[in-house]
Amino acid sequence: MLKKIQCILLFTFAFLSGYKTAWAQIVLTEIRTNTIGADLPPYPYIEIYNNGNASLNLTGYKLHIDSACYLFPNRRLAPKQFMLLVPAGTEAEFRHFGNVVSLLGWRSLSHKGAVVQLLDQTGMMIDKVAYSDRWYEGEQVNKAPSLERINPGYKCNVQPNWKESSAPLGGTPGFRNSVWNESYVPALLPQVEIRDPLTLWLTVGLPLHLAENLSGASFSFVDDLNTVKEVVQEDEGIRLLLEKSLEEDLVYELNMTALYFCAISYHTKLVILRSSDVMEQDIVINEVLFNPKDNGAAFVEIYNRSGKPIDLSTCLLGGYPISLERHLLLSGEFRVLTTSFENVARYYPAAVHDVFIEMLRLPRMANAGGEVVLKTTRKTIDSLVYTREMHQPFLRNVKGISLERRGYDLATNAPGSFTSAAVLAGGATPGYENSSFVEKKEEKNNLFLRSQTMSPNGDGVEDFLTVVYDFSIVDPMLNVTIFDDKGRIVNRLIRNKSAGQRGEIRWDGKDDNGQDVKGGFYICHAELYGSLGHFQSFKLTFVLIRT
Repeated sequence: MLKKIQCILLFTFAFLSGYKTAWAQIVLTEIRTNTIGADLPPYPYIEIYNNGNASLNLTGYKLHIDSACYLFPNRRLAPKQFMLLVPAGTEAEFRHFGNVVSLLGWRSLSHKGAVVQLLDQTGMMIDKVAYSDRWYEGEQVNKAPSLERINPGYKCNVQPNWKESSAPLGGTPGFRNSVWNESYVPALLPQVEIRDPLTLWLTVGLPLHLAENLSGASFSFVDDLNTVKEVVQEDEGIRLLLEKSLEEDLVYELNMTALYFCAISYHTKLVILRSSDVMEQDIVINEVLFNPKDNGAAFVEIYNRSGKPIDLSTCLLGGYPISLERHLLLSGEFRVLTTSFENVARYYPAAVHDVFIEMLRLPRMANAGGEVVLKTTRKTIDSLVYTREMHQPFLRNVKGISLERRGYDLATNAPGSFTSAAVLAGGATPGYENSSFVEKKEEKNNLFLRSQTMSPNGDGVEDFLTVVYDFSIVDPMLNVTIFDDKGRIVNRLIRNKSAGQRGEIRWDGKDDNGQDVKGGFYICHAELYGSLGHFQSFKLTFVLIRT
């Protein structure tokens, strides 16, 4: 009876004293609530670890699980060693895992969650974790693996420092955790909300009561665009009061430095945007791949033509949110919306990874035709009604070829606004300027050689013949053939390929059979034609030098 009263008194003292230790030598490292599974004994366990460099006597230590208290027997724990705490009567089941201590009266751990605390002989709390079923990634907590601590040296036992075990047994009792990483530090996940033009509301993704010396933290705007005049810590977040109102459509960057959590100093930069309403045609649909190749992925490319930054978290593709978090699309930038960058890049290696947004799902885009709609919750921003017949008429197989916008200022659904991406450009241009993009310029078709000599000897100088072209006709198609000085065909370099408006073609000095041709005079003959009946030929001479 005396022991029970003593335990209750110490438990109360521990709550009053709080979690104030700067460093804990004995730490909680693993919790298993699961009692179902053939590979581990069907009982819960708690693992502790001596993170110090000296052996420690645990006599008189106490384990608290919610309001229950359990006393340690007379045991020592060597440095860098583990100890399993298990229910009384189950010690033999865990013996082969190493150092095991059974606790009298302990029977189970709740799947839903509990507050687990470790107290030393004086009643000082030396470690504490309040886990819950939200910490598990699996759908069925009672069949989930154990929870393992990632970094035993990180001072605070917060959710980001715990993860489900990836061990084949579903846990690592008595051994180093499967997720063990002594250099890991949980990242801050700052979120900023504009409450009004003079007030920002900041949350950081970690419990705010763990912040140390918030008054010493620094908040400053890049380029002195504004000033934080007052910092107010509240229960759930930090209120920042500004010197002057935030301007609409101006991107602010706020540096947050010297913010301490759990003895770690965090430095981060926050991007702030007070957006005006997104208007029709502020963003346009720029490219659509609705008929991808096998094991490829469909995509929709969008372009910001508004002259202002736009937060894509306010936008939808069909009925699906483009981004669940703030994502700024600056003026003149592209974004490619798809379910898999990897599957797009498989066929289009020039795809620009940094401008991709992987969505969980895209709206269905039928191969025969359909509609792609970009909108907010209140209005349509842009919509494209497409059909397979919009592809260039000369193309026999359009699988894996996108439809591209020919100009940002063209009406989206006007005839000729979209056409096939050039085959010579790879069939699609995800993340960069469209191959069919037409600038307002002189109506002229140019095709020329970068140099009139080539020497394919591998020295990096003029190893290739480079044909440069810049066309103004609609849907340009191209033939390029290399002839020798006798008029004989050497290489049918390009045959009936869609070229796009501009680009380059290279010849390596080999014939149609892949054999090196001899040195001498050669002719590059090109034929340009289009769907509206245009035809033009080019005849260019050059010298191939063999050394």
